[in-house]
Amino acid sequence: MNKYSEYFDIDQEYFPEINESSIKAGVDWQKTFPHKTFVDLLKASERMLARATNSDKKGIWIEGAYGTGKSRVAWTLKKLLDCSDDKLKAYFTEYDALQKEPDLRDKLLGHKQGKIITAYRYSSSSIDGDRALIMAVYESVTKALRDAKVAYKGENTLRGGVAAWLSDNENKVFFNTLMALPEYRGLGSFAGKSTDDIIALLNNPSANVDMLMSDIFSLADRRGITALSTNMDDLIAWLTDIIDQNGLKAIVLVWDEFSAYFKKNRTSLDGFQKLSELSNLKPFYLMIVTHMSGSIFSEIDQTGKIVRDRFVRKEIELPDSIAFELIKHALKVKDTQKEQWDALADDLNSRMPIIREAVRKMVWKDVKTGDEVLKGMLPLHPLAALLLKNISSAFASNQRSMFNFIKHAETENLQAFQWFIENHSPDNADILTIDNLWNFFYEKGTDGYGTGVGKSNLEFIIRTILDTFPKNEQRLNSEEKRVLKTVLMMQAISQKLGDSVDLFLTTSQNLNYAFEGTELEQNRAINIVSKLVSDGILYEKPMGGGKIQYAAAAVSGDQAQIDNIKKRIFSDTRTASLVSGGDLVTALTLSPALRFRYDVMPVTVENFTATINRITNEPSTYRFRAVLSFARSDEEQNKIRELIRGAMNDNRYENIVFIDASSTVLGAERFEQWADHAANEEYWRTKDVKLADEMARKTKVILEDWKTDVASSTFTVFSKYAKTGEPYGNASSVLAALTNIVTKKHLLSFDNAKVSEQMFIVSQLPSGAKCGITQTCGGVYQQSFVIPLMQGAWQIPEYWKSSPTLPLSKLKREVDDLVNNAFQREGRISIRDIFDWLIGQGFMPCNLYALLTGFLLKEYAIDTYRYSDGETGDRMNADKMAEIIGECMKHMNIPIPRYKDKYIEVMTKEQMAFIDFAKTVFGIADDVSIEQAAIRIRTRLKDLGFPIWSFKEIDKNGLEDFIDKIVAIANPNNTGDNVAKIAAALGKLSLQTPTAAQKLATLLTKENASKAMKEYLQYFEGGEVLSLADEIGVSDVLLDVRRQVASGEALWLWDKETGEDEIRKLLTDYKIVAASNRINPKASSLSSCIGEWCEKAKSIRMPAAALVTEVHALKALFHILRDMSLSGELQYDKRKAFLNELTANLSQFEEFITTKIDVFKNIYSFHLTGFSDSEVYILYSKLPVTSFTSDKVDCEKNVATLAEKIRSEQEKYKLHQLWEKKTASKTPRQWSSKNKTPVLSLVPIDLQSDARRVFGAINRNNPEDKEVKFALEFLQTKDAFLDNLSAKDKVDAAFTRDFIGKFNVILQDADEVRSHLESVIPLEPYDWYGNPAVQREVEKFARARYIHGGSDAVLERIEKMAESKAKDYLKRLVKDNMNVGVEIIMEGEGQP
Repeated sequence: MNKYSEYFDIDQEYFPEINESSIKAGVDWQKTFPHKTFVDLLKASERMLARATNSDKKGIWIEGAYGTGKSRVAWTLKKLLDCSDDKLKAYFTEYDALQKEPDLRDKLLGHKQGKIITAYRYSSSSIDGDRALIMAVYESVTKALRDAKVAYKGENTLRGGVAAWLSDNENKVFFNTLMALPEYRGLGSFAGKSTDDIIALLNNPSANVDMLMSDIFSLADRRGITALSTNMDDLIAWLTDIIDQNGLKAIVLVWDEFSAYFKKNRTSLDGFQKLSELSNLKPFYLMIVTHMSGSIFSEIDQTGKIVRDRFVRKEIELPDSIAFELIKHALKVKDTQKEQWDALADDLNSRMPIIREAVRKMVWKDVKTGDEVLKGMLPLHPLAALLLKNISSAFASNQRSMFNFIKHAETENLQAFQWFIENHSPDNADILTIDNLWNFFYEKGTDGYGTGVGKSNLEFIIRTILDTFPKNEQRLNSEEKRVLKTVLMMQAISQKLGDSVDLFLTTSQNLNYAFEGTELEQNRAINIVSKLVSDGILYEKPMGGGKIQYAAAAVSGDQAQIDNIKKRIFSDTRTASLVSGGDLVTALTLSPALRFRYDVMPVTVENFTATINRITNEPSTYRFRAVLSFARSDEEQNKIRELIRGAMNDNRYENIVFIDASSTVLGAERFEQWADHAANEEYWRTKDVKLADEMARKTKVILEDWKTDVASSTFTVFSKYAKTGEPYGNASSVLAALTNIVTKKHLLSFDNAKVSEQMFIVSQLPSGAKCGITQTCGGVYQQSFVIPLMQGAWQIPEYWKSSPTLPLSKLKREVDDLVNNAFQREGRISIRDIFDWLIGQGFMPCNLYALLTGFLLKEYAIDTYRYSDGETGDRMNADKMAEIIGECMKHMNIPIPRYKDKYIEVMTKEQMAFIDFAKTVFGIADDVSIEQAAIRIRTRLKDLGFPIWSFKEIDKNGLEDFIDKIVAIANPNNTGDNVAKIAAALGKLSLQTPTAAQKLATLLTKENASKAMKEYLQYFEGGEVLSLADEIGVSDVLLDVRRQVASGEALWLWDKETGEDEIRKLLTDYKIVAASNRINPKASSLSSCIGEWCEKAKSIRMPAAALVTEVHALKALFHILRDMSLSGELQYDKRKAFLNELTANLSQFEEFITTKIDVFKNIYSFHLTGFSDSEVYILYSKLPVTSFTSDKVDCEKNVATLAEKIRSEQEKYKLHQLWEKKTASKTPRQWSSKNKTPVLSLVPIDLQSDARRVFGAINRNNPEDKEVKFALEFLQTKDAFLDNLSAKDKVDAAFTRDFIGKFNVILQDADEVRSHLESVIPLEPYDWYGNPAVQREVEKFARARYIHGGSDAVLERIEKMAESKAKDYLKRLVKDNMNVGVEIIMEGEGQP
């Protein structure tokens, strides 16, 4: 069987997208189908060119919805005005609609006899004001004149006027000066050119100077050169001049995608209106293409009305009829198959008469029209074609999806129209019905632009209804799937259109229509629908008038909840959260240089003031602070602009750059969509994660669209250089403004240098500095940009002298002044001080400025200079200079822990003398730095073992001043001077007394150190250190002194005053030991003395907190002793106080130790009432050894607990003594075992409950106190029964009563019963009382005795018993014993 594709092809270019790319690719304009609205546009264009009436002397405004083809018809119109007469005639001949318009054709041909210049421009997003509009028109028209080979291009007006002004000598010098400024020297059109070069270009008619003119006008605007500035009047004069001088029929500027211009300039349209009015006077016509003008200007917008009135407005529509014609036109029947196809098409058509007629009447409303179009769309079912057109507008909001469905390649995956005709045959009468649209629009189709696939491109309500299918797909057969897809798609589109299209209502009639001509016609589809209803997949929805339609139960209940969430989101959402969620700050994509230079923070009306106040209070750095403002609505836009104006009038904020992006608001419509998606995401998050994720994606898309619009729209930049704000057409133009702000503040900045992006990161700081120092290139520092960057200073000795006007030369001279002034003051300068100064000139801590800093400091990277960090240092070289520059910059980016400033130093004569002095005195090499020498001196002094000032005691050569300076250089922190300065002072002394170094070398030895200290101790404090050391038995007093003065950080280097303070501390220690030895075991050191005191504290079982009030005189001593016990040491700051306390109160402390038990009794008398001395002492000894250091409350608790324990032990003892005395047993349990009788059997019934409690207390090892008390009272007041416990007969009687009972006639020996119970009952006798098991065992024992002889006595009694008495017993027995009764009955009946 032949497939449909054997009969016709798809014209792939019948409705291509028109944009800059497709135009460059050479799109075939002749494929444009001349539908009615296009023909109307052609007629309006002809009238415009004819200029017959005033109403015709206007430009044309072409408007239309997305996907209607307005860009295509505008491009085709442009090409018709451009093309040859033959091509125009051919186009009119090609199409039936144009064949009917010969008059229009001839008139257009007549107009083309004159010279018509057609210019074309795509997009207006960069047009942010009149100057940009002027330049855009100038560039587009100039290009069109050039393409048309028009000789005169207005050189006498715009271009010529600029050239004439620049030719004036004074103006030329002035303009040359301006071009040399940093903010202009980087402009491409100025680069490498003088003013004479520019004049020559302007005067050359063949030179393209569009960009050059734009840059000249931009410079003139910024510098206020009104003679060079251009305005709309200048442009109009230029256009008039061109038209008149060249005798042009018309200039037509077709400007596509013009909506953005109105969006960005809606408040400043005066210049545009003036340009559009030119058509009244001269044949210059703007032909703008936008979305529907009603979406740009509201009906009440007066400005919009005025603008619209300047144009003839022509709407390009895509009604059903035109859409169908376009589809028909795309299906090209092959010439060889026309006859066969015509017959097949008639057959197919005849199978669908009802729906074909219904669709025809709805679309064309003319009984004579439409049949051929519907036939020409076969095998597309008429109702499927109608639904295709309507679902396309809901698919990514783009009507063009209809054509994508027709044109898409014939893939199995997509299953669109081309796949259908490749895989189906007219011989089977296969028809493309509604269900065949499913795979493209729900599963796999794309709109050709976005990333969305299938259902993700559909509106939410449509998708929600269609989602019914995958939820039920597994339950369905193939026919049920076809019908369900059809019902759902019809329901979704009908609901989208508000049920306004009767043919989309899912009634039985329409479903029959949908499948007319197929195997599911004649109610077969209806039967399937009924099954889907019974299966609960669809339901019957009443319509009124007894009619129903079929529908999926989609989102009725869900939607109510979603609406509530949406209301909350509407009221709660802040613009700041939208800006943050959409990352709108990235709409302004900064260059690497600006990214490093600027901190840009987003602001809205909600956080504007708080943000700029916070910024103002932050410390200033090399970074500029900027805020980027956004607005959700026009109201917020007005507020944010008012806030910015207020800030610009407040000097507190003068260093903040305000970038206002509020001209592009989110808008109510987009916010509505965002809130809808956000509400759906929240609702579906716990029900359908995939759907929720899709909703989240859509919220992001909306914010991303806002960000995209912001990036391509107008920004206004406010700064202290432009307090009223300067407008910029898009984000990229803002970058130039931000750079200009930097260069205005920092005239010597290199931020706008033409260098690699790698220059504005921090990856190669030391390498960059090294390249600058050595003047070599490599790595990221490529020669191609480094040499131009240096502007002629690279590898030029003393460039600052030969080229004094260079920015680098200016910086170099000032850096040298800074360094030399510091050298004169201190002999050194830190790299941080140098770079801080450079930051003030516009430098930043990044790779570029590392290179420049190294270059500026290269003259100091030689061994004439030194480097130092204040403690260490060495001779300077290129590597070290690069290292310290890099480290400083790195620290400025990310602080380095324990970073030390690095210095460039010069070595003076005195400092060199110091090095020689260090070599002579301490044997230190003379090739080290001052700092290294100082470090080594410290090491040598430490080796001496005693402070160097003690050497004064044995000095006989007047070396005191030298000794003092050595102390200072070894410990400079005590002097406030740096090492280099102290070294210079010591060097100066050495130069003044050359022999001193050798004498010091002889003096400063270890042997002399001990000798000097011993000599010193002889008279220090009257020699008391030595005498006390002898008293307490110190074996090596010099060792103690060495430890004392060396106990802190470098204490051996301290001055004499500090050293003496340390030795006084040792003396205090000795005094403490001597005093303590009077009451403690003898100690010879403070540490052992403290140990003895800690032991002494352990013997004091009372808290210090209690003792300070009881023994007030020892309060301070107790406090110190407590701290000492806790820490195990005696702090330096408390030793003097401790010594004073020992001196004043030692005897009283001794007395306290002797009487401490009495003190204890006084403090805790409440708890010790009734205790003997021995009991008090026992309690005291049981208290924790940490009692002295414990909390007062805790110790009180301990005493109370121990007292209660002792007291309870007393009561318990009394209880046991009383029981034993009365019962001759230890416990009730023991008495029971001994007498083989539960003791409770001896207790009267009314006392048994209390007796059980008493016996339990006596039996237990640790009864509660209250139980002991209760038991004592019981035994003392209710003890009458206790006498029976020692009477054997009373005990036996009780046992017989409670255990043997009625069996005592058989079991007459109680002890025998006791012994039997002991052998068989696994319980102690105490537990027998009331135990049923015991009773059962006694009964068993009695029965056994009865059977084995006990019954003889009974029989003997019966023989002697009267007959009547025996009968009474027998009757009682029979009542209770069935066996006996049965035997008697059987006997009576004669049974054996």
